[in-house]
Amino acid sequence: MSDIILTIKGTQFQDGRQEDTEFTTEGRIAIKDGSGVISYGQAGSLDLSEFTEIIAEGDAVIMKKNGADGMELVFQEGKLYAASYNTPFGPVDVTVLPTFVYVNMDDKHGRIELEYVLDISGVQLVSKLKLSYVSDNIANQA
Repeated sequence: MSDIILTIKGTQFQDGRQEDTEFTTEGRIAIKDGSGVISYGQAGSLDLSEFTEIIAEGDAVIMKKNGADGMELVFQEGKLYAASYNTPFGPVDVTVLPTFVYVNMDDKHGRIELEYVLDISGVQLVSKLKLSYVSDNIANQA
């Protein structure tokens, strides 16, 4: 596994409103046999058991949040994914329908872009997520 600097940019559209989010964090990446796994800690948490994994395998991207409120979403263009998650507020039904999935990864730098319709217990929104990373060695040379 290699250390990386990961930048995540998200945009959500709902009822004519747009909400943008961006953050940069440290993470790790492993590339093997054409698949890649990015992992990073929960922002602001000192609990090392809470982390997120993003797995790019074939034409699918799997996002797993590990920890007390764990969840898993699968992004495969044109394929509906449905799940139910237990939260401190009770169970939540979630479906995701990806309309665009792009992956370009190697051990030095890479990018994942996702566009999808997200339905959370009947409330729909459109999301765009862009993840880009650079090897920590390259970032430190700049």
